[in-house]
Amino acid sequence: MMNSNLSSYLSKNPKYRLVFDLSSSLEVESVDVGTYLADALQTKAQKANLNMYASDAIRKMIRQHTHEHPEYGRYVALCNIGILFEPALSFNLETIVEQTAKDELLIIQAKGGIANERFYFLSQQNNYSFSLKNLTYTIVE
Repeated sequence: MMNSNLSSYLSKNPKYRLVFDLSSSLEVESVDVGTYLADALQTKAQKANLNMYASDAIRKMIRQHTHEHPEYGRYVALCNIGILFEPALSFNLETIVEQTAKDELLIIQAKGGIANERFYFLSQQNNYSFSLKNLTYTIVE
């Protein structure tokens, strides 16, 4: 059954389709970002261009794990996203989220919260956050 909050959000045909599934309640196939990137980068650990390899791996992961849902359409669901905040990987999370959510429904299954147009991973007390300023999104709990 489709989540009514999500259904209402998608019916408005937003420019960016971004969902924060804070309690992982949506029944979707998700990719474990931490495991995927750790596997993809393990042979590149000493390379100077680690952030370039990581960015390529993220794009590949999104392509490989985009699914079709009978009610949501094309989507990619991400869980275990903590590695995306790793300073050594230098991800521009705003760009990754914006580009992905423009092309398909992006579901982020993570504990956290939203305040001051920012998503805070786990809690506002840490520095793990990214801007939502120009994005349309909804929250499923």
